[in-house]
Amino acid sequence: MREQPKLRVLVVDDDQDTILLMQATLQNAGYWVDVCTDFNAAFAAIQQNEYAIIILDVILPDGSGFELCSTVRSSLHMSDTPVLIATGLDDLASIQKGYDVGATDFITKPINWGTLPFRMQYVLGERETRGRLSVSESKTQALLSYMP
Repeated sequence: MREQPKLRVLVVDDDQDTILLMQATLQNAGYWVDVCTDFNAAFAAIQQNEYAIIILDVILPDGSGFELCSTVRSSLHMSDTPVLIATGLDDLASIQKGYDVGATDFITKPINWGTLPFRMQYVLGERETRGRLSVSESKTQALLSYMP
């Protein structure tokens, strides 16, 4: 039986404790983890690599995770990549802003590390379902366009 390739995840956070826990949790769940600690490094990584999921902190030393999420959404090659915002900001305005800039999910810190891999599986499954639905809709539209 052939082993599934590991999915690549980008974690963007400037807190070393969070990074270590995130890496350990995700690597134990079978993911390949890249880490960036600031906006500029994350922006460069996103331009150079393809990620299955991006996990962003909001407050970064040189920018905002909200701005980075918005940048991902406007990028053609990453526009459908799930973005999870993981932050200590748990006020309603921050949560709303996260979804407004295109976040797929919003996780408040402290993170429940045991549930993180399950949330990621759910988000990836939803992305796959949307992809299949899009292909199906395209086929249906193509068939309909040929009908008299």
